[in-house]
Amino acid sequence: MQARNELQISNLESDDVPICGAEYPLVAEGIRELRCIDARIYRHPGLPDRPWKCQLEFAAGFGECPNLFGFLHLGTKEKPDAGRARRYWRCWCLANQGPPKKRQKMSPRVFKNKWFVVQIETVRQKRKGKIVEQLPEHLWYSVIREIVDLRH
Repeated sequence: MQARNELQISNLESDDVPICGAEYPLVAEGIRELRCIDARIYRHPGLPDRPWKCQLEFAAGFGECPNLFGFLHLGTKEKPDAGRARRYWRCWCLANQGPPKKRQKMSPRVFKNKWFVVQIETVRQKRKGKIVEQLPEHLWYSVIREIVDLRH
């Protein structure tokens, strides 16, 4: 029997792991409207406890800015944990325009091809456990830090 906060998540194929060396561009921080063009769940291979992550890829369309990525943490258990306290739950419910129905899988596909209002932030630090290292300016990159709203 599945624990209450461990909702089923689909789309966990091994070929869905992000490619190492993917470009993470630097763009101006702020609020923008972007379309989610890809969403996948994978185990992060480079961290000791191999946490589950949901990687969301966003594009502005018409080459306005390079594609940006957002990451949602899904825990370190045997299966992804999309409990109510997680950002994944909140963002998924926003994209789905409501909470999941009983026994509904919280697939990352719900994000694809939808326009969102997102908060873009510059990553200036690298963290390894409790150690925080400042990155040199030429290594800074932008990520989607928050999905603020669904654009209707």
